Amino acid sequence: MGIFDRSPNEPQPPSPENSKHHYLFAHYALRVAAFEHHLKMFPILMSPERESFFDNLLEAVDKHVEAAEGRRNFRSEDIGFAGFNIKGRPCAMIIMPPANNPAEAHFVAIVSRMKTEEMSWEAMEEEYEVAPIDYYTLELAAFPTEDGRGVFCSWSQEDTHSNLGLGSRPDPEEFAEFLQEKLGGR
Repeated sequence: MGIFDRSPNEPQPPSPENSKHHYLFAHYALRVAAFEHHLKMFPILMSPERESFFDNLLEAVDKHVEAAEGRRNFRSEDIGFAGFNIKGRPCAMIIMPPANNPAEAHFVAIVSRMKTEEMSWEAMEEEYEVAPIDYYTLELAAFPTEDGRGVFCSWSQEDTHSNLGLGSRPDPEEFAEFLQEKLGGR
């Protein structure tokens, strides 16, 4: 599997039941945690406690989704992770369970604005007016796309969502290559 420590469990059959949970996990719970913890997200996601961290976020999502809105059909074990560098800056890719509905994320990418050698524990503990990370998603398009490519989006700390155009197909290695090409010049 190359740079990936593990892939998500077997793909699940498409089901609208996970839509609200899937969307809220990637677009809200994980994003809020990422901007709150900023640089600390990299050691959190690389640690053996990653699944426990995801469990806590999923529990928070579960509390906000009414039973009538469907039940979650994925677990923290179904969420994969890959870590790599983009021009010397850490990138954490979260590999979501299969996206079944438009705007659900195939992947989340949390990219540091600092190079790896600049990321000391002091830098991780520092308070920043603007978090030193960027948050990206590759989302299932609401319309047919060339080769099944997803929509590449960014999210800000202030909840601003920007559609950045077509991204890669929903394959982890292709998305990693896409990120290298798209963000490597920054």
